[in-house]
Amino acid sequence: EVHVRGFTMNDNSIPAAYRGTYRGAGMKAAYLKSLGVTAVEFLPVQETQNDTNDVLPESTADDNYWGYSTLNYFSPDRRYAADRSAGGPTREFKAMVKALHDQGIKVMIDVVYNHTGEGGSWSSTDNTTYNVLSFRGLDNPTYYTLTSDLQHTWDNTGVGGNYNTHNPIAQNLIVDSLAYWRDTLGIDGFRFDLAVALGNS
Repeated sequence: EVHVRGFTMNDNSIPAAYRGTYRGAGMKAAYLKSLGVTAVEFLPVQETQNDTNDVLPESTADDNYWGYSTLNYFSPDRRYAADRSAGGPTREFKAMVKALHDQGIKVMIDVVYNHTGEGGSWSSTDNTTYNVLSFRGLDNPTYYTLTSDLQHTWDNTGVGGNYNTHNPIAQNLIVDSLAYWRDTLGIDGFRFDLAVALGNS
């Protein structure tokens, strides 16, 4: 298990421009093979809304490191790409996977489908104000599990509002995302964050 940014960020064997990136991780494939590594599992790499945290003065360093607040289930996080041009993160991610596969190393990723970066109500004194960044604006009751009065997100995990895995439309989005990462980006397997929450009914 390894974090893409942390894996090479302080590695002097990687050119400075590629440290902490997919490209830098791909450059370590032969080294991993020499250690006898046969599989890597990257901590979450799906796009998050963490650029904002990088510039907020009240934000702490751990706000934006782990990537467990997914906003786009179909995009490699651009923060881990040396090439941030349109399509660059995807091309670079695929090249990293190929480099690892060329050394006989399987690639798995940690995926977060139990909640999203929109979260729940973030204030203990105001449970009526929510972020609207994607799914909530499209169809709140389809994509989030709500309380019986349909007024608030339901959260039994403590991470800010359960994704509605009971709804077939929300289920299809997860399955389509998994197929994309497997078929298009070359991922060999997945580790599901809070997997038990995906079975909520």
